[in-house]
Parts: sequence; structure tokens; C-alpha cells
Amino acid sequence: MNEVASSNKKTIADVMNKKSFKLPAVVPIVLYNGAEPWTASRNLRDCIVDGDLFGKSIIDFEYILVDVKNYTKEDLVEQGDAISAVFLLDQKTEPEEFIIRTGLAPIS
Repeated sequence: MNEVASSNKKTIADVMNKKSFKLPAVVPIVLYNGAEPWTASRNLRDCIVDGDLFGKSIIDFEYILVDVKNYTKEDLVEQGDAISAVFLLDQKTEPEEFIIRTGLAPIS
């Protein structure tokens, strides 16, 4: 909310009090790098104790799951962007491979 207001040089109250005001989109994303397959529900309501008791009064959404191990090293290197670099470093690797990936040692 602060970003919305500051981008317009107005206070949060000024921005939110307009009838035309709409909240910016928030997209829930889980970045997973575990060795085992992801098994948790991707629906928030399923993760809340007795969530069904609240009907439509409770926030419910499905988050995007990004499972790092589903990307190959080659795919990530080919992409060449910052997110791919983070995924590449986040994959489970041996210490020697990590040093090579971070550029701390020359590739042999």
C-alpha cells in the first residue's frame, strides 16, 4: 500500500478513499527446493483447522508452486536471467558444484 501511495505522492488515506481505488494484485508463490516431493495442499482452506466452517467468510486461494528440482541445470543456464540464477544456486548440489555455479572457481 505504501508503494501505491508513494508512487502517486499521496498518503495511503488519499489513495484508498477514492471510489476508483483497487488493490494491486498479490500472487502467492511457494519456492520449494526440498528433496522429497511436495505433498501439502496448494489450497489455503485445506491448511486451516475447520476452514470449511467459515464458508465464504475465510480467504481462500491456491498458490503457485515452483519446485526448483524440476528444472535442469542446462535449462536454468540457458534462461540466463536472475530468477534462473537463484534457482540454479538453490538446487541441491555438492560443495564443488556450488563453487563452480557461483563462479568462485574456474570451470574445469
